[in-house]
Amino acid sequence: MNENIIYNKSNIISNINYYDIFNFINEKLNFKKIGNYYFAICPFHIDKKPSFILNKNGIYYCFGCGSKGNIINFIMNYEKLSYIDSIKYIINNFKIYNLKYKYFNRYSLYYKINYIISNIYHNNLMNYIKNNNKIHYLENRNWSINTIKHFNIGISYKNQILNIFKNKKYFKEILYIGLVNKNLKYNDLFNFRIIFPIKNINGNIIGFGGRSLLKNKLKYINSKNSIIFRKNNVLFGLFEVNLHFNKNIPKILLVEGYSDVISLFNKKIFYSVSSLGTSVTDFQIKLLFKYTNKILFCFDNDNAGNKAAFKTLINTIKYITDDKEVKFIFLPKNEDPDSFINKVTKYKFENFILKNSKNFYDLIFNYYSTKIKKFDIFNKIYFINKINKFIKLIPGNLMKLFVRKELIKKINKIFFLNRKNIYKNNNNECYINQFKLLISLFIQNTYLNIDFNKYNELYKSKNFKIKFFISLYKFCKINKINSFKKNILFFKNKKYYNFILKMYKYNNLIKKDNIYLVFNDILKWLNNILFYKKIKKLLKIYNNINILKKNILKIKK
Repeated sequence: MNENIIYNKSNIISNINYYDIFNFINEKLNFKKIGNYYFAICPFHIDKKPSFILNKNGIYYCFGCGSKGNIINFIMNYEKLSYIDSIKYIINNFKIYNLKYKYFNRYSLYYKINYIISNIYHNNLMNYIKNNNKIHYLENRNWSINTIKHFNIGISYKNQILNIFKNKKYFKEILYIGLVNKNLKYNDLFNFRIIFPIKNINGNIIGFGGRSLLKNKLKYINSKNSIIFRKNNVLFGLFEVNLHFNKNIPKILLVEGYSDVISLFNKKIFYSVSSLGTSVTDFQIKLLFKYTNKILFCFDNDNAGNKAAFKTLINTIKYITDDKEVKFIFLPKNEDPDSFINKVTKYKFENFILKNSKNFYDLIFNYYSTKIKKFDIFNKIYFINKINKFIKLIPGNLMKLFVRKELIKKINKIFFLNRKNIYKNNNNECYINQFKLLISLFIQNTYLNIDFNKYNELYKSKNFKIKFFISLYKFCKINKINSFKKNILFFKNKKYYNFILKMYKYNNLIKKDNIYLVFNDILKWLNNILFYKKIKKLLKIYNNINILKKNILKIKK
């Protein structure tokens, strides 16, 4: 297939019939007939029950992860190929040779120009080094000659590209892709800079990054957006990583800059890429997950790094299916990957990553728990609601369930174990069962009163333990029992006497001054949990009806 040919997508699809598409996908997924439709286990997420369906128009859809598209999309995602390579794959496998096409030389011409200019920059640097000249920026990083050659790193001189190409072949194209600017007069975009060629996944040079060697200029600039380069859609180093692992990448470490990637590569860490800045876009996240199931996001350990990490999490969470793993790493203070890897060995760097990587849900918990100043029921509800908004965005059902369980553990720890101002000092960290705590508080302090108008859900609850507590409370109030110790005979022949006696002796670790506060706090918590469960049940019924309606509509299509 000629690289300069661009095929029309609809033309390709119209030349493949449904049965050929069905047979092709069936060989890979093994469809099973369920009712009038054929289903398969989805290859794009962890799928236990068949949720992948192909309709009569050759469009696939997964009810589990939402993946959808035509045969081109399927091959791009399944075989992990670029659009052009997917077209080649289809032409060869479906034996389509009579397609209409048009020649489209622009892309390949721009790639060719960038390749020529990249070699000019690279030769500048190699000659500079050959003449024993030193560049402070490179000296500090100790990059080997092999590393410099691998990334084709170069150096730019003042208006060199302008002087070589002005009024000559390709000058118009060089102006278009922005390597030479025209304001009041012509000037090179990159003057006196270390140059980093940026490649797409096929290895074509689509743009450049430049690091200034002068103090009075912007430190970093990139090529301008053009028909072949979009900064927000590019990952520096992805081509090299994909090449090294032969398209089977176990994990990717995402860092901020070019020098981070190159310094890591120089120390034989071959799985890092750069987002060309602190902000990671949706497109870049989808691109990462196309080539690996495990992403490690690496950030500086400062305020800007924390903000960038949380912003990245917001963009990433909606793509975390059950087969995806996302972790966040914060380097030691005042370090970035470039500086840190030049101070430690490869082993120490990777060991640091292993020991200090945080799960994405820990980042959410930590972010909102630091905003809580007072440990009361209202802040607890705020905490739950905020995190639930994130949990709902997770497409993986098992992942969603797991994160909810982790949320419960964290809530118990934050709101019960760490309440130092309420609990007596206790060297052994312990988990306090809320029901036992409630019963023990009341039995030991039967003077406590409850206004059930405030706790309507609690009063109407059919839960056995709660009903028992309310019965016990009523019994004490009707019989005017203000002290368990003095009125122990009232309970002597009762069925639950032994349990009540045990609760009377139970050490609940509550300071005397805080008994009323904790007692009411638990009542509020229980009441709100019951209310939340009721709402959740109603929402589940409502959502199930809506999901059923949507699935029926999708199947009909």
